[in-house]
Amino acid sequence: MFNLPKLGIVLNPTAGRGGALNIEKPLIEYLRLHNIVFQLEKTTAPLHATDLSSQLSKIFDIVIAIGGDGTVNEVAAGLIGSTASLAIFPIGSGNDFNRIIGIPKKMDLAIDAIISGRKKSIDLGRSTIINSNGVTQVKYFINTLGIGIDAEIANEIKRIKYLRGLPLYIFWQQLKY
Repeated sequence: MFNLPKLGIVLNPTAGRGGALNIEKPLIEYLRLHNIVFQLEKTTAPLHATDLSSQLSKIFDIVIAIGGDGTVNEVAAGLIGSTASLAIFPIGSGNDFNRIIGIPKKMDLAIDAIISGRKKSIDLGRSTIINSNGVTQVKYFINTLGIGIDAEIANEIKRIKYLRGLPLYIFWQQLKY
């Protein structure tokens, strides 16, 4: 048996149309039952996940992003320069990145995969953005960088409350065209 890693957890309570909150209690029970050291923090605003993951990376071996692709990108940005690993528990509308890395969606299988010690290297993208006010920002991302129509879609699908995943995007496309 190997030493269990310590887990910092960043949970976005609005991810998956609020479904991320449904995982909190069973997750805590599972981690306690298996004697896994952890600290769970919830985001309260956009970009809060970056601050939380930066703080947690100083203490924990692995920082888990519980949310969608946006949460994953924010958590990844907070880990830059640390030795902590990024892990993902996918609970978002699209979860595109998780389809690439393949973390199971079932909670116990996801946690087992995360603590197993297997790691994959991923690329980190960096973009420099100059906004309409002339302010320059550096942003980091994994998976994809969406601008233009991609950003419009992400913003507009928040209004559709009854679908998730691929059906949500297909439905949105049918509404627009």
